[in-house]
Amino acid sequence: MFKSESEMQMWLSSELNKTEGLANLIIPFSDEEYSYVDKKISDSYNYCLKTLLNTKIVCENQDISQFSDEILRPDFLLYSVDYEAWIIIEIKNIPNPTRQAGTELGAYTNALKTYFPNMSDGDVINVVISNDWPTLIKNYIFNEIFWLNRSILCLQPVKHESGIKLECIRPAILTKAYRDRKLRPNDFSGYQFCIYGKDIYSGGEVSDIEKNIEQIKSSFQRMVNKASRLHSHGFAFLWRDFRKYSLAAYSITIVDINPFKNNLYSTCNEKGIAAELQHIIWEYESTGNTYSLWEIINDADFYLREISSTWPEAPSNWITLREFMVEDAEIIEFKCWGRISELYENELANEYNKGRFDLKFTDPGFGFYFINNKLFT
Repeated sequence: MFKSESEMQMWLSSELNKTEGLANLIIPFSDEEYSYVDKKISDSYNYCLKTLLNTKIVCENQDISQFSDEILRPDFLLYSVDYEAWIIIEIKNIPNPTRQAGTELGAYTNALKTYFPNMSDGDVINVVISNDWPTLIKNYIFNEIFWLNRSILCLQPVKHESGIKLECIRPAILTKAYRDRKLRPNDFSGYQFCIYGKDIYSGGEVSDIEKNIEQIKSSFQRMVNKASRLHSHGFAFLWRDFRKYSLAAYSITIVDINPFKNNLYSTCNEKGIAAELQHIIWEYESTGNTYSLWEIINDADFYLREISSTWPEAPSNWITLREFMVEDAEIIEFKCWGRISELYENELANEYNKGRFDLKFTDPGFGFYFINNKLFT
């Protein structure tokens, strides 16, 4: 449709100068009933589209870096007058340079943040306009939207009536490789984070730590906050341990998605590096209890180090850890984050719609029911 990116840019520049907003150049997006994975892309599109009704051109192909040793030229930088958001437009017209789109969008966003250091990622809208969508850019965009919750809109120029319009590429184009993957109980691994009384090995009583339950709950929340910052995806239960042989007054069973659970041969069409990665995982018997999970657990000691002794124990999958928790225990709170939180919120909304208005977000009974009866269906 366009012989070059510069030709596409000239067309878009002309059109933007004749209209109030980029949205007027976009064919209305059909928000159909999508699977959870597709809906993540759809939600990103809708989030972006709201900001495009009233836009002002800030610059075209102009260096936006404030540092002399780098040049960063987005094809367009727009400002959303109604929503006070910035819109970065990157144009791609031929396959080869598309590999750079991800790097460029990130660089442009970072350049904006040098002017507005406290700006939320949600206030930067990324728009990619391309005739071609190779695998590399599709994978990049999917990861940014699905796992990192970035706001990206994917458009392509099409002939429409007597002119040219932009249309959203179908979410299925970005999610094709991921739609059929379902979560299973053994896809989650983690630890039982045991909380002992400070002097438990020198005659201290288990009950001594019970007066510090609010500190324990605060530590539980701190772990969840750290997990969210690290873009982890998991869930956890705080529980009181009544087993006679247990010295831990309380425990937090915490798990996240095991990144090594899926066999790379079944998820990659190519050999070579996929085989090497799989070999490393097998050779070193990788458990999936990764560095980030250790960091999440270590953060709990911020509130606990003065009142207790703690240690992560029983590295296992969720099925095994669950058995420790139900043997003789009182589950106190449930929390989740990342992708699991989004799924949980949908189920919680269904319960509210059924009239369960007193159901708390952290209700341990409903959390346990959700994990065991809804998450893996």
